[in-house]
Amino acid sequence: FSAASITPPTANVFVTEEHVISCVLGDIPEQISGVTWSPATETATKYALVDGSIGSNSQTSKLTITASQLSTLDGESSGIHTFTCSFSVGSKATAITATQTITIFNPSNLSF
Repeated sequence: FSAASITPPTANVFVTEEHVISCVLGDIPEQISGVTWSPATETATKYALVDGSIGSNSQTSKLTITASQLSTLDGESSGIHTFTCSFSVGSKATAITATQTITIFNPSNLSF
C-alpha cells in the first residue's frame, strides 16, 4: 500500500456551505472498513463519514462537515482546525494517515 493523501493539505472554507475532505489510500488489494476521522465522529448535524469503496486498487474515504458545524468551529481555535483520516491496514492494523488543515471564514464577519 502507498501513503494516504488528501489534496490539498490546507483549505480555506466558508461557514456558508458544507466542506468535504477526500482521503485516498492507494495500492491496496481489498476494501478497508472502519476508516476513522479525527477529531470528527458521525453526528447527524455535524459530520458525515463514508469509508468509500475500492476501485482500481485505491479507496477514497470522505468526511463532510456541515455548514452549521463549520460555524461552531469558527468560534474555536481561531477557526483553524486539522482533520486526520486513518486507514488500518494489514494483519498488524498499521495506521496510514493523512491530514487537512482548514481555516474557516465567515463572510458576515468580514470588514471592508
